[in-house]
Amino acid sequence: MTLRISRRAWLGAAAFAAAGAEPLPSRLVWDQGPLSHLGAPSPDASFLTIVDAGNLALRRLDSGAVRRLAEAVPASRQFAYFSIVSPDSRRIAYAWHNSQGIYELRVIGVEGGQPLTVHRNAERPFVQPCAWSPDGKRILTLFFRQDNVSQIAWVGAERGEVQVLSSLDWVYPNKMDLSPDGKWIVFDDLRTDAEGQRTLFLLAADGSAKRRLLAKPDHDVFPLFARDGKRVYFLRRGELWSTAVQGGQAQKLAGLGRALPLGITTGSTLYYALRRGEPGIFVGAPGQQAARAGNGNGDPAWSAGGNRLAFLTRAANENFGIESRFVGVADSATGQLRIVEPKLAHIDGVDWLDADTLLVGGSNRHGQRGLFAVAIASGATKPVISEHAGTHLGLTGAKTAKGVAFSDGAAIRLRNPAGADSELFRAAEGVSIHHLTASHNGLRLAFAVRSGATETVFTMGLDGAAPRQAALLRGGGAIGLGWETDGASLLASIPTDPPSVWRVFVNGEKPLRLGWNLAQTGAVRVQPGAGRLAYSSGAAKLEIRAVNCPE
Repeated sequence: MTLRISRRAWLGAAAFAAAGAEPLPSRLVWDQGPLSHLGAPSPDASFLTIVDAGNLALRRLDSGAVRRLAEAVPASRQFAYFSIVSPDSRRIAYAWHNSQGIYELRVIGVEGGQPLTVHRNAERPFVQPCAWSPDGKRILTLFFRQDNVSQIAWVGAERGEVQVLSSLDWVYPNKMDLSPDGKWIVFDDLRTDAEGQRTLFLLAADGSAKRRLLAKPDHDVFPLFARDGKRVYFLRRGELWSTAVQGGQAQKLAGLGRALPLGITTGSTLYYALRRGEPGIFVGAPGQQAARAGNGNGDPAWSAGGNRLAFLTRAANENFGIESRFVGVADSATGQLRIVEPKLAHIDGVDWLDADTLLVGGSNRHGQRGLFAVAIASGATKPVISEHAGTHLGLTGAKTAKGVAFSDGAAIRLRNPAGADSELFRAAEGVSIHHLTASHNGLRLAFAVRSGATETVFTMGLDGAAPRQAALLRGGGAIGLGWETDGASLLASIPTDPPSVWRVFVNGEKPLRLGWNLAQTGAVRVQPGAGRLAYSSGAAKLEIRAVNCPE
């Protein structure tokens, strides 16, 4: 599927809007705390659970007072994540990232004290508590296993006994909820008939039955049961909709915007996080004011001729963790913007294969990650390089003069047009490869190797010769690399305050800080032939809001 958008989009209009739906009257609860969207309201509407600098905390809804319950341990990377509140508003189930690097399920009282770990299993390294049973004895939990399978399960709130209800592919639901009578689970999942699109499903609480809820699905996510159990609220392209549990026509209720629903209290008040502000892709000459090319994030990529710019843009809906994305392709001469929907479950990078085809990093519905060829005209998608892996993240890739160079973070390989692979570089144990990018003529590669707080920028040819060190970056490294047109230097984006751009020379000369105030959030790309810069800038801000649920 593709959308065509006028020149106004090239100057910054949103690719997706909640057209035809008036915003609901809502009240601001809180506009601070970057991870406050990972919590939930208590059923009695007395407090909201939040993540405060990695700590599990409560925020009183009457006074705004914040009280920490579980302290993060930054030195060992221990921190709190998703949390939900028991029906009597006296206990909290939450995910805790432990020192072994896996998430465990814990329960703690609202007054604090020693938490109870009810589930810890290295074969299920990610857990997300989603709802409590009405009697408070079990916790509806999402597991994400090492073998790319996600599972809907019950976990005992005291002894941790596990009952798996349903196993899905690795693409797990954005949200699950339990009906007030405890008989049905509603969740969103990818449709089998439309790669990359989600819809809603009902699952019996004992796992005995499952059915699709909506007759005409369309990017439907974040379902929550109404307090009477007769309807389900959900989001569709930034709008709040509802549908009867027994079936029927879904109804559009209002526009919420970039919302992340947190939960509904017994008084039928919906609490949600709202992301305001839109990161953008900007294009301009060095030292001059840039024009907004569109709403998006991630590293932009110029086509070989420099006449089009591809970048990641927000998809129809939000996501709690990694944002759902499509690809924007802007024509630099006419300003026309096309939104391409690759038939993928997740997208995390974009480059060009040829004038009509994108090279997209990501993963598909079948647990395969890699690099995919995506036709701009139709969105048709086929794998270029794919592998089964225990992650949704794709490979990093770049089109070169001899094929596609790609990296999984541990090595760089080259796949030639005949389909054969050769290894160009392998990182030492304990270090990782980042920011792989090809020069404009496709004859050289640049990348960074990170070890602790130090990052080294290397360049290399495609003949297997040893890489050459171009620069040593201390204190966090780069957030992006981009080749300049002459192939003799790179632009390195450094996360200073504000972010800065440095010229890194292939011959190893001392890097030069440039006087460009771009406030970039990733790589700066130079347009072939014209020399204009393309980069992403800006960030969304988070608010917590409340609204009375309409029927």
